[in-house]
Amino acid sequence: MLRLSGRVVAVTLALSLTGVAQARPSLAVLGVEAIDDSGDAAKQNETTELARLLTEALRARAESARNAFEPASGTRDLVEVKLLDCPDDADLKCMSKVGSDLGAKRLIYGSLKRLREGGFAASLRFINVETRVSERTVADKLPTDTTNPAVLKKAASKYFSSLSGVASTGEISIALSEALSGTVVMDRSVNADLIDGTALLSDVPAGNHSIEITVQGYQKWTGSIEVEAGSRAKLDAELTATGGGGPRPIGPDRPHKRPGGIYRVLFWSSLVGTAAGAAGFTITGLQVRSAEDDKEKAILASQSDPDPGKRITTTGDACSEAEMKGVTAVVDVCDTGRSKARLTNILIGATAVFGLASAFFYYKGYIAAPSAESSSGRSASRSKRPKSRDPRFRFGPELYGAGSGAGLNAEIEF
Repeated sequence: MLRLSGRVVAVTLALSLTGVAQARPSLAVLGVEAIDDSGDAAKQNETTELARLLTEALRARAESARNAFEPASGTRDLVEVKLLDCPDDADLKCMSKVGSDLGAKRLIYGSLKRLREGGFAASLRFINVETRVSERTVADKLPTDTTNPAVLKKAASKYFSSLSGVASTGEISIALSEALSGTVVMDRSVNADLIDGTALLSDVPAGNHSIEITVQGYQKWTGSIEVEAGSRAKLDAELTATGGGGPRPIGPDRPHKRPGGIYRVLFWSSLVGTAAGAAGFTITGLQVRSAEDDKEKAILASQSDPDPGKRITTTGDACSEAEMKGVTAVVDVCDTGRSKARLTNILIGATAVFGLASAFFYYKGYIAAPSAESSSGRSASRSKRPKSRDPRFRFGPELYGAGSGAGLNAEIEF
């Protein structure tokens, strides 16, 4: 086999690909149509305004669900769509055409109807524009206190989760006025570590939750917080000391952070760079091999050229011969191969640098730093602090609201 000009270092790499990331479908919320047969103008205006507010709440919830859906390139109101395009919103073929024109692959729309016995009922649907199928529907009576924006927002979040399949959860971020360590308890059952005055609770169901914060030497803090789906609720708290000599804020005489913290961060960063570089040069190396195959095919094809001066022999440097004879097909393949070969060598060099850096930072962060602190006589103060979790690095399959794929996660504390 003829070789391309330039050298490629051969390196064997085993990669485990656990999934292929799927693109997030685009979503458009056409909104909610007001239906009011009361004949009372004031009531009809109230219904129209409530439908508008529910539409805004649904669109706001969709905007916060970017981890599952991309916003459509355009949007329209359902009333306009029914007036100009689809008089019957149950005509999924017509509605799917509207969604396609907006650049949407999913649509959410429906109606809000005033009930004769009082109150309002929402009827919503979630359609797949690509398959022209109504995948999910929601029919529910709205809470009585519709004048409260928080109540309407909560209802919209519930409806969106039921329609889209996106989990109705959020997060709670806790920050104290002092860098203290202790325990956080949510709803008297879920425990979390409070480290340096901060804590983060994930996958918290939407709704109101009780919070208790316990720190040695301070009075227990109790309160509650409202969590909205797809958002992070922030809780700031200030604890009152009991005078019992509990933990003090971090200061020069009380080093609280883990030893080698910055080196540990650099270690994980360089490790990610090593993995990315290895994946890159593996891909470009395969492209070089593909270029070799394409070059052989181009050389064979030149043998059939009516002009003997355009035929490439199978001895010597085929790329140089092709350039001399002006055989464009072979020259183009040779240029591609050289370019990929150079890129592969660059990536291999970068990967080696990242690998050496990873080894150095691992030693400084996980071996040298703990040994230095131990020899300085501060192990006793370290033993009084809550045990910190070791850094974790995971590459594997992830589940999302609209598909699955490969995910890279790093959790680092220092």
